[in-house]
Amino acid sequence: MSVMDEAYKVAITRMGNRLRVAARRNSATASWNCATRRWNVVQGGARLVSRRRGLRAGAALVGARPMLPDGPPVLGATPFANVYLNLGHGSTGWAMACGSARVIADVVAGATPEIDLEG
Repeated sequence: MSVMDEAYKVAITRMGNRLRVAARRNSATASWNCATRRWNVVQGGARLVSRRRGLRAGAALVGARPMLPDGPPVLGATPFANVYLNLGHGSTGWAMACGSARVIADVVAGATPEIDLEG
């Protein structure tokens, strides 16, 4: 179960004996180096767990979602035998997961994908 703090735009999720406090990405706070973004994560997390004892400082991690400048992901075979690419979806990865997996399955099987891979 996750708790959303809309004031600070963070989500807090229990992961075993740890808490994960994650910020939502947007164009105004695209970089982890943005002081406002870091402040929101720290304040949002502290606000919801302020009465808990024994909490230690955590590590700052970035869940980067690589994407290409023009948007579409990279799908298909590589020059190396048995190495295929299914990457670069950015924030649309979940929405494109099934179609991308189908394309890769077709390529691996030697079938022509229903989705055009040109361009």
